Amino acid sequence: MKKVVFITILLALLLVFGFIIFPNEKEESNLTKVRVAEVTHSIFYTPQYAAISEGYFKDEGMDLRDLLRLPAGSWWPTGWWLSGLPI
Repeated sequence: MKKVVFITILLALLLVFGFIIFPNEKEESNLTKVRVAEVTHSIFYTPQYAAISEGYFKDEGMDLRDLLRLPAGSWWPTGWWLSGLPI
């Protein structure tokens, strides 16, 4: 009987410590997923890159996962259409 109680208490403690050590980190599920496309790498996109690296998009509730590069020149409308990005 003592062995069963000991094992039950041990399993309960392992379960509690498991939840403390490995918390459920699904806080990002309420973020809006955003896809961004750029035509070319340029110095003019520097504020965008800084905002991504500093986490400003997440602070504003956006999950920026896709940073697509569209072909430059006269081909960008075709690349935009094929990527499926909304306007």
